[in-house]
Amino acid sequence: MFNTTLESKWSALKSHIDQVTERFVPSKMTSKRHNVPWMNRSLRRLCRKKNRLYKKARRSGSPSSWTRYKENKTAVTKSLREARNNYIDSIIDTAFRDNDTKPFWRFIKSQRNDCPGIAPLKSGDHLVADASSKAEILNHQCKSVFSKEDTTTVPTLSGPRFPSISTPTSLGYRQLWSRQALE
Repeated sequence: MFNTTLESKWSALKSHIDQVTERFVPSKMTSKRHNVPWMNRSLRRLCRKKNRLYKKARRSGSPSSWTRYKENKTAVTKSLREARNNYIDSIIDTAFRDNDTKPFWRFIKSQRNDCPGIAPLKSGDHLVADASSKAEILNHQCKSVFSKEDTTTVPTLSGPRFPSISTPTSLGYRQLWSRQALE
C-alpha cells in the first residue's frame, strides 16, 4: 500500500467517495418547467417527442435527423408560448369579467424573480440597512455563538503515518517532484 503512487491513491479515494455518495446520499430529480399551470398532457407529449428526436439526432448525427429535431423544437416552443399567452389572457379576462383582480396579481407576483436579500437588522436601538453593516452584525453574532476549542486535550490517532508533504518552493513543478523522488 505504501508503494502505490499518489494518483492511484487519489483514484481509489475518489471512487470510494463516489460509491458511498451513490449509495447513501438521497437525490431527487425536479423539473420546474412541467409544474406550470398551462402545461397540459398534449404539451408534455410534444416535449417528450422533442427529447426523443434530439437523442436520435445526437446518436445518428445525420443532417435529416437534426433538421427534423429543429423543426419539432420550433413547433414545441411556439405551442408552449401560445399556451402561456392563452393562460395569461384567461386570467386577465376573468379579472375583467368578475371584477376580481386577485388571481391576476397572484400570477404577477409568482413571475417576479427579484431577491430582496437580507432584511434590515437591528443593532442596539437602530435598524441597519447597508450591506457591510449587516455583514458585521451577522459576523459578530456567529463569533458570539462559537467558542475556541482547547486543542491541547485532543487525542492523537493511531494508525499508519504518512510522510508529511513539504511546502512548494520557488522550484518548478518537475524539479520539486524529481527532488522529492531522490530523497
